[in-house]
Order: sequence, then C-alpha cells, then structure tokens
Amino acid sequence: MLLTEYFAKVIVMTLLKFNNIKLITKYTYFYQKKINCLN
Repeated sequence: MLLTEYFAKVIVMTLLKFNNIKLITKYTYFYQKKINCLN
C-alpha cells in the first residue's frame, strides 16, 4: 500500500468520526484530482 493511500484512509476515517460529509466529498475530489495529475 502506498503511503499516500494510508494517509488518505486515515483522513477519511477521521472525517467519518465527525460525520463531516461535505469535507469528505471535498477531500475525495481533491485527492482524485491529485492522482489524475500523477498518472
């Protein structure tokens, strides 16, 4: 597993604890954009 993947999961799990759906959506969108740039 990539380190970035690990951090992504940790951040998502942390956000889920706070039930912050808007932040999760924003973060997922941002993270996907970053991955697309790397590919």
